[in-house]
Amino acid sequence: MNKKLLFIFCFSLFSFNLLAQATFADYISNGIQKAGSGDFAAAIEYYSKALELNPKSDKAYSLRGTAHSRAKDFPKAIKDFNKAIKLNSSNSDAYYERA
Repeated sequence: MNKKLLFIFCFSLFSFNLLAQATFADYISNGIQKAGSGDFAAAIEYYSKALELNPKSDKAYSLRGTAHSRAKDFPKAIKDFNKAIKLNSSNSDAYYERA
């Protein structure tokens, strides 16, 4: 009986941990929501978390660059736009925002 309870407990912890982990799309979505409400610092944090999961996402760099720009941190914005363009030279948003 104790082994069965231990198994159920361990399985529950493992399952909860998997459900609690945010995905790349979650971080992007949360970042867009925060940026839309004017909380650019929080948006930058969410986009940075997304980039930890997918460091080759030109979209995440472009979105974070836009948030940096709206927060008046232009050097970081330019750096992110340049990285987005380096990853995807067809990213028109990054070109537009960088200009």
